[in-house]
Amino acid sequence: MICRPWKSVVALALVACAFSARANASVAETPASIEVELNKLEDVDGICRAYFIVRNNSGEQVTALELDTFLFDREGVILQRVALPFGEAQTGRMRIVSFDLDVACETIGSFFVNDILACDVSEAVDCAAALETKSRAGPTFE
Repeated sequence: MICRPWKSVVALALVACAFSARANASVAETPASIEVELNKLEDVDGICRAYFIVRNNSGEQVTALELDTFLFDREGVILQRVALPFGEAQTGRMRIVSFDLDVACETIGSFFVNDILACDVSEAVDCAAALETKSRAGPTFE
């Protein structure tokens, strides 16, 4: 019986390369994202305080982020237009920002991002393509 340990080594090396290539491909396929989440709405003396969480997964520092946003009621009628200046979003970090909106929380049916007023980041990131919105609060955020 001839022992050929090199066959085991070669097979093990091929398996390791396959796993490494798959891991590298999944990292490379992960798109850059700037996620803005509507997390909570809170009534405060007749106005609505909206809490947002910003996560910058773009790989680049965002020095200013501001969104032109429309608030709609539950029937789809525009309540108001508001600029939401989120400020700086550090790479790989989470930031919580709150805004006081001049409406009652129970009247808000949805938030709609009409435009990106500011997104100061390197040219390597397309803010419009990277922006992702979601909501954990009652109203939708798109």
